[in-house]
Amino acid sequence: MTRSWKGSVKSQHLVLAIRDFYVDQLALKSPERFLATPPSDQAEPIENAAASSLMIGDDEEWAVEYIDTFRLRPLVRALDPDSSGFVTISEVNKFSSSRPENWR
Repeated sequence: MTRSWKGSVKSQHLVLAIRDFYVDQLALKSPERFLATPPSDQAEPIENAAASSLMIGDDEEWAVEYIDTFRLRPLVRALDPDSSGFVTISEVNKFSSSRPENWR
């Protein structure tokens, strides 16, 4: 099977996918807050293998609140400086490396 990897993605889709990633990760920590349907009593506790797959820290919950429809356009503009409607790998790398060194 050959994968056809593209060098770019629609900028709006990327921003929304980033938000979905944070929601999914935080739902593993506190499902009652981030899931529309609360988990059943038979759901595995967070101390299991799902907890070890978390990729974000406790201090990143702000991202879910920040990445919303109100801020979608400014975030897309920040990631897509040429306003092409697509974000390339190099644009994402440039964006992520442009943060101040002392910013966490």
